Amino acid sequence: MLRHLTFLLLTYACLVVQTGAGDALAWGDWKTHLVAAPVAASVLLFEGPAAILWAAVVGLWWDGLSGGPLGESLLLMAGIAKLLQGALGGQPARSSAAIGLLVGASAWLHGLGWRVLEAWRDAPAISAAEILRLASQQALWTGLLTAAALFGWRFLVRGLALRGRPLAPLVQNKWRMLND
Repeated sequence: MLRHLTFLLLTYACLVVQTGAGDALAWGDWKTHLVAAPVAASVLLFEGPAAILWAAVVGLWWDGLSGGPLGESLLLMAGIAKLLQGALGGQPARSSAAIGLLVGASAWLHGLGWRVLEAWRDAPAISAAEILRLASQQALWTGLLTAAALFGWRFLVRGLALRGRPLAPLVQNKWRMLND
């Protein structure tokens, strides 16, 4: 139950940050897609159909916030969760870099799929190379920001390899009486 609540809080935080501060996190035309983080987290936290269901819920939530047609992101994110489950093969990702790579992969797949669907639906004059460039930039920037945030969080929580050692130096009195 705690995993589900934690996942909902993570999803809510990512959606709020993406909709509220997504432009502030952009670096030039390198934009973020933080909605990919809960999709990757669903694969890491849950197994089997539960991960796909949670990714679909994230997609439906994003469809409601983005103003696009309902169901596109739902299907894309459910498919991405299934692909990521197959790619991981049941092996958990533990390091910040591995989780950042997983988030980047889900951002790339969602950005690519969403832009292809948008181009198919609206038929804008955009080339396939431009779609690939935009999706790749978005995925790289999102993965790097996620890995940096996880590394910072782990640094704050655990410290730099301080296992078994005290945080402050121990002060011991080694002075002896002079007439011993």
